[in-house]
Amino acid sequence: MEGWVVPLVQQLGLGGITGAIAGYAFKKLTKIVAIGLGLIFILLQYLAYKHFISINWGEIGGAAAPHLTGGGQSAAAAVWQVLTHNLPFGAAFTGGFVLGFKKG
Repeated sequence: MEGWVVPLVQQLGLGGITGAIAGYAFKKLTKIVAIGLGLIFILLQYLAYKHFISINWGEIGGAAAPHLTGGGQSAAAAVWQVLTHNLPFGAAFTGGFVLGFKKG
């Protein structure tokens, strides 16, 4: 019985710890990206308001749509697929990721 308990505990511990670290980092990264995109949007709107530029939002949305769906799946699903690829401790990683994301 002891022969399989130690590797299992190691897998669960490693999965939980790496998941928590990844979740924490991912939440911080998404906040930074959101702030950056918000600032870019404000700058573009200001420039359009001052008539320095003209923005065709329909064209921008049409150009961005294929990149946000990842071949039929959502961007979040594509990121999750990359993060959990070939992880033997996926359940522990998932739990740790959620915990890290909430604490971030």
